[in-house]
Amino acid sequence: MRVKSGRSPQFVIGLLAFVCVAVGLFISCGGNGSQGDSGTTDDDASDDDATPSDDDTTPTDDDIDDDADDDIDDDSDDDADDDIDDDADDDTDDDADDDTAPDDDTVLDDDTTSDDDTDDDIDDDLDDDTDDDSTPPDDDIVCKWRTMDSGIDEPVLDVWGTTSSDVYAVSRSGWILHYDGTSWTIVDDEAGDGLNGIWGVSSSAIFAVGNNGMVRHYDGSSWSTIPTGTTANLSGIWTSGPNYFYAGTSSGSPAGVIYCHNPNFTCEYMDSNPPGLTAKRITANTTNGNGWIYGVDANGGIVRCLGPEWTEMDSGTSNHLYGIWGFSYPDVVAVGSNGEMVHYDGSAWHEMAYWTPYSLFDIWGTSFQSFFAVGYNGTIIHCDGSANHCISMDSGTVDILNAIWGFSNLDIFAAGYNGIILHYSCMK
Repeated sequence: MRVKSGRSPQFVIGLLAFVCVAVGLFISCGGNGSQGDSGTTDDDASDDDATPSDDDTTPTDDDIDDDADDDIDDDSDDDADDDIDDDADDDTDDDADDDTAPDDDTVLDDDTTSDDDTDDDIDDDLDDDTDDDSTPPDDDIVCKWRTMDSGIDEPVLDVWGTTSSDVYAVSRSGWILHYDGTSWTIVDDEAGDGLNGIWGVSSSAIFAVGNNGMVRHYDGSSWSTIPTGTTANLSGIWTSGPNYFYAGTSSGSPAGVIYCHNPNFTCEYMDSNPPGLTAKRITANTTNGNGWIYGVDANGGIVRCLGPEWTEMDSGTSNHLYGIWGFSYPDVVAVGSNGEMVHYDGSAWHEMAYWTPYSLFDIWGTSFQSFFAVGYNGTIIHCDGSANHCISMDSGTVDILNAIWGFSNLDIFAAGYNGIILHYSCMK
């Protein structure tokens, strides 16, 4: 009897072939399995395939250069500074201060640079800061001596003021001129003779001295004459209070210094020892007449009064001395012929270096480190006594300059022959 099987051999062979083909397709499509939604563990993932996050790594310089134009990560600031500095140095002006651009150790704080800032933004900010810190002075402002219109053509022999818009000058004919900040005008012409010097302490206490013992006094409202009891020509005048003044003689008799004091200006003669020694210019530092007073003589002499007694000092020069100025004790400087300058240091007078061959007739300054002298041929020099150094200034004139006074180092008046008055100032 013939028994029938459930499947024929051909069917079995076909089924095996189908299975083999299916298994082959499965292997070729990645039979090791897929990550799917569960991901891989550290053991399953290789280093080459791992992608670290920004928070877990520090970018290299190349990465910063590539990415800086888009975003600068806060976490990469420490490494990015060098590149930012390099860019900033290129865009920052050469004259920028060292503290304008961040250095290699500077970290750009989150408050200063956000993730949205680009290199260009940072460079622009540095340029703005640089401009603020190194703004140059206005090139249009020029400091120099300028000629003023005095309204007269005779020698102006002295100048003094309370401010740069309240300045007085005196002339050889006895005129008193006033500058109000705009123009010069003659405010008094009653002296009747030449006036040689002017000084004061305020706009209501001004004294002008001249020939034949003339003293004119301004009390804030009018000018009047103070009787001095002398016919000597007075040239030097100094005061630090409204009720007294010292005046030195330039010629005539008696020679020396007169001292006028109290509200009625009682004047008395002070022998400047030796007799006949004049005091062409005077400088002093006194309180109610007590202190030190210096006067210079045309023969190179210097006299000093420390209280009631006058003594002659060894000036160290035989040149004529015409002007003297005291800064603070002990520094006093006198000037004279042939560019002579002598300095008193508290113990003795010493010649200073010669900075001009021309005679110097007056001196004024704010300190021993900054004083000015004027003289023949329009000479003006500015000196630092501590350094024993002077520079010549362009006065713009060759006229003789007799006097100088200033309100500050940048606000000075000088006066001289042919009615010339100069003003040193800074303006556009």
